[in-house]
Amino acid sequence: MAATFTTDSSVEQVCGFLRERGTEETTIRNFEEERMDIGAVIQSQDKELEDLGLIRKGDILSLRGFCERKMRERSDKETKRQLVTELLNKKKSKQRKTITNRVTESKQLVNTRKVQIGWLHFSDDHQRYISVRLQKGGGTREVDVPLNADIQQIIQIAEEIFFSDGRCIFGALEDMEVALANFKCETLRISTPEGDPFTLQHYIHQCKTTRVRLYLKSKKKTFPERQASHSGVLDQVVKDDESDLLVPVFPENERELNGDQLLGTSIEREEIRKAQDQEFAQSLALDKRKEEKKRLEVCSEIEKASRQLHLKQARLRRVEPEPDEYESKVDVSVRHPVSWTYFKTISRLQHNGSSV
Repeated sequence: MAATFTTDSSVEQVCGFLRERGTEETTIRNFEEERMDIGAVIQSQDKELEDLGLIRKGDILSLRGFCERKMRERSDKETKRQLVTELLNKKKSKQRKTITNRVTESKQLVNTRKVQIGWLHFSDDHQRYISVRLQKGGGTREVDVPLNADIQQIIQIAEEIFFSDGRCIFGALEDMEVALANFKCETLRISTPEGDPFTLQHYIHQCKTTRVRLYLKSKKKTFPERQASHSGVLDQVVKDDESDLLVPVFPENERELNGDQLLGTSIEREEIRKAQDQEFAQSLALDKRKEEKKRLEVCSEIEKASRQLHLKQARLRRVEPEPDEYESKVDVSVRHPVSWTYFKTISRLQHNGSSV
């Protein structure tokens, strides 16, 4: 990566180095007039520097080494800054993608509504619908229902809950007459009095309730030929099960406030609230662990980039600089494998770009 310098500051650094070396002011003014910055010094040949007044070889080599060192330092800083910028950009991109996904999910959730669905079964002994307890496969279930769902679609959702395999303790689903009822146990009709088709959105708007509660009503079909073939054992089992369903749907000690119906008893509501608080705490702890993991990944990437940079610098320091093409003689020291105490000097003469 090419390093960039401000020309004025670069010229001042070159002139400041020459002053520290004790160079004459005339030579320093020549460098200032010719705007010899760090890049210009590196590209200049010895003859060009001598023309500006820098005659001594030591000054020329020291100046060129100073400029090359400054260039490498600036290049290393730019490389590290770029790596950090790329890591931050990746993190911001992931955060924007996460926010977009959450917004999309929230928009999708707007099209559904939490609905509490219970189960009422008709008791032949008591000649009325009785609430089915949770121990018998009933209870109250809370599910997400599309706002545009009609009666048949809601009934199908309830059947999948209470008749998971097509059967229940009262018999097969195909032997049942099913319907959908509101919180007053009144059977809902397929169309509204205005003639519009029933939808959950229309029901919520009509009842003005904040908590939606519906019931699946089931009743065994009356088939004389099927009743004659039933064994007395099955009838006795069903009768025993129905004896546990004597709890009214709307106890006298529960009252409806502002058109809203409370969910279960106070103990059940407290258990639901505790379960929700526990799930929220678990979700919050999971989010914190994810954020900490992301932070550690970013720190690890930065540390890895820094190690690679230091390794690159160490390798560059082990490489000797190339000799200048205008030098007439270069001394090369070679270690012979036969004797580690003996060194021989080989002279290489250069002439017009070729070596001898």
